[in-house]
Amino acid sequence: ANDGESCMSSGEEIQAGPIIRKKVEGDIPSLRLYNTFFVEGIKIGWPFPAVMKPQRQMAIHLVKALKNRRHVVLESPTGTGKSAAILCSVLAWQRHHHKALFARHDPSSPPNSIDLEPKPQKVKIIYCSRTHSQVAQMVSSLKSTPYRPRMAILGSRERLCIHKSIKPRGNYAEIIPGINVTNECRNRTRNTEKMRRHFLSTVESDQAYDDDDPPDDLPGDGDGGGGGEESAENQFLSRKKTCPHYRQLTSGRIANLVNSTFVPNNKVDCCSVGGKKSTYGAHDIEDLVSFGVDPYLQKNVAFYRENSSQPFGLELKVNEGRRRGCYVKGAKKGFPADNGTLKEDDKILRVNGSNVAHMNSQEVAEMIRDSSNNPLLLDISRGGSGTLSSSDGRYSPHAACPYYISQALAKDAE
Repeated sequence: ANDGESCMSSGEEIQAGPIIRKKVEGDIPSLRLYNTFFVEGIKIGWPFPAVMKPQRQMAIHLVKALKNRRHVVLESPTGTGKSAAILCSVLAWQRHHHKALFARHDPSSPPNSIDLEPKPQKVKIIYCSRTHSQVAQMVSSLKSTPYRPRMAILGSRERLCIHKSIKPRGNYAEIIPGINVTNECRNRTRNTEKMRRHFLSTVESDQAYDDDDPPDDLPGDGDGGGGGEESAENQFLSRKKTCPHYRQLTSGRIANLVNSTFVPNNKVDCCSVGGKKSTYGAHDIEDLVSFGVDPYLQKNVAFYRENSSQPFGLELKVNEGRRRGCYVKGAKKGFPADNGTLKEDDKILRVNGSNVAHMNSQEVAEMIRDSSNNPLLLDISRGGSGTLSSSDGRYSPHAACPYYISQALAKDAE
């Protein structure tokens, strides 16, 4: 214990420098909401005006342990900012370590060289928690930092399944007794693969099958009790329980939406794209479930402005006839809304948490104009159900399986 204390003391005086307020470190430096301090020569982006002593001590021990490939066990009282200290220190070290490895790797060496080292891979961080509430707390802390790693949350099928016959979602959903979610999921996905291969290999099939545009509904998607006036082929298929949400994962549109929603790019240079109030680049289990229910529903689209007098520059369509709801027309160039996030005909469902799904454009425009919030937070629907699906129980026809989305994200996670 005495050695540990002397180590912290020397590190605090020599290796941990003062906060530098001019330069910012992290993946979204243009936000200008963060500070920087140094530990062991590693620049750490920091989300608060000052670094408390326990946080600085944790950063010193973490960085030293990582640099020396040693284990470290740390304990700190509640309220001392453990989550921020751990996340910022480890992510800063990860980036520093990768740059150092890449600098030693010589891509100009002959490809057949015996001494050629493989291209360095970024060390992967695994964050374990005991409860799902701790996962949510970690994600909340990550959102406040300037770091946006490629992340994935690995939850059980019990937590991530959205099939209405297994794990229905929504405020009025009822728990289905006697269901083993894991076994049921495995059975349905296996049958879905068999059904897919059947359609692709059978020329005489009643239904043409396209992986990029899989069918929204097939006889076995419910309880597997089809019959009646169905064709002989459909009666055969309905006896096998399948999953429409697993089937949608082969669609290019779902892959693009997953990428744009959950995978931060390497050049996040607009403060309207990422920020403490935005889900961009940092998601939780509930974000995965909401996306699965309706991939076209984008939540907490954040627009930051320089001051309260600056307009957001959002252009809305005028309601015609009996058309209800508020739809986006475009964004004025150079204004906060002009960041490529919104597209024409996106339907605005919430403004700063208030439900505006049934309000007209004029009412929504007045609400946005009178808003003093910074950032402005919008929930939008893009070609989906046009409703707040995660709460009213209605699914998009293209609802996709959150469990297998998380598995796919994990392959490239940092």
